[in-house]
Amino acid sequence: MKSSNITPPKNTPQVGKNGIRATNIQGLHDETVIFSFKYLDCYSEKFEFDSRDSKYFLSLISRIRDVSTMKAVDFEQKYNKTLRNHPIDWRHSKISESTLGIKGRADVDDKAFQFSISSNEHGRVHGFLIDTIFFVRWLDHEHKLYPVD
Repeated sequence: MKSSNITPPKNTPQVGKNGIRATNIQGLHDETVIFSFKYLDCYSEKFEFDSRDSKYFLSLISRIRDVSTMKAVDFEQKYNKTLRNHPIDWRHSKISESTLGIKGRADVDDKAFQFSISSNEHGRVHGFLIDTIFFVRWLDHEHKLYPVD
């Protein structure tokens, strides 16, 4: 059978090579933030979190819930005083790392962001944002990426 060169209209379900239907979505930044832990560094000595208590994890989950109600464009472009969300500046004089350190993914370093879990008590979450997905890299409860003065 001959293949057609006709392009289906936008937002029409497409069948990919794997047989899964997908929709072409426009305006992703109008969608809310989604979290992924695909790149979470669970073995870093600097950013370890296995000794944290339940209060820490309850605060973390609560903050993730709150951020997941935000539009991605607002999270990315509007600084929130409580959330302290902002891009990570790798050139900052006090920063302890030079990249997110993801093997084969240097492309994400310019998309790096951080936000606070709570006011100084529980530290920050560092990662990167692609479209509406925030990929968590480090849980930094002791402010080791950007030391607090």
